Amino acid sequence: MTKIYTLKVKLSSFQPSPDDWVAKFEILDSATLYDLHNAIQSYVDFDDDHLHEFYTGRSWSSKKSISSDDFSFDAENKFQGDGETAILSEIFPLPKDHKLYYLFDFGDSWKFSISKLRKEKDPEPDVQYPLLVEESGIKPKQYGDEDDEDDEE
Repeated sequence: MTKIYTLKVKLSSFQPSPDDWVAKFEILDSATLYDLHNAIQSYVDFDDDHLHEFYTGRSWSSKKSISSDDFSFDAENKFQGDGETAILSEIFPLPKDHKLYYLFDFGDSWKFSISKLRKEKDPEPDVQYPLLVEESGIKPKQYGDEDDEDDEE
């Protein structure tokens, strides 16, 4: 039976700030990582015009890419699966002390950490998932201010 996960997505910066953008949203456990990518893109209001990748690990420095042919974690806690078609119920629960990480735009390196917050719940009728339930901090701007571009001309 399909369940709902509540995920916390936090923009990771080199110097954490109370203004860092954080979103909590509900998503179907049958959603793929590609669906998760699309949800994050819509919540930060980015143009989906760059490469992205998901990772698991205890921290950014210990992260391992999610890519392979099988859906499981190996003895070294490396996820074995196809990053685009893997579904969330195959990824969660993560190994102890691990998080899911999302990198968007390999040049600008927008880094997000993703945590599952609480036990699953049943979907509510007539609710469209993913569903943003809370947002705080300053939403990042993918390309900065448009005024800046006008000033350069």
